Amino acid sequence: MLFHKPLREFVSGQMAGWTLALADQHLFPAYGRMIRGLVAPNQAWFPCLVLAGELRAGLGLTLRLLTPISAAVEILLISRIV
Repeated sequence: MLFHKPLREFVSGQMAGWTLALADQHLFPAYGRMIRGLVAPNQAWFPCLVLAGELRAGLGLTLRLLTPISAAVEILLISRIV
C-alpha cells in the first residue's frame, strides 16, 4: 500500500522538523516566529493533530457532515496555506 506520507516518520517528528525549517526561512518573519512558537514546544503531538484534522476534513466531505467547513479546510490543506 502506498501513502502520500510515510506515516511512521511523519508522526515520529519528520513533519515537525520540516515545518520548523520552513518557519525559519518564511517570507514573513513574524509568521515564521508564530509557527515556530506553536510547533517547537509541541513537536510530540503536533503531527498527530495534523493527521486528525486531515482525517476529519476528509470524513466530513465523504459523509456530508458540515460540508462547507470541511470543504474550506480541504481547500486550505490542498493549497498549503495551513
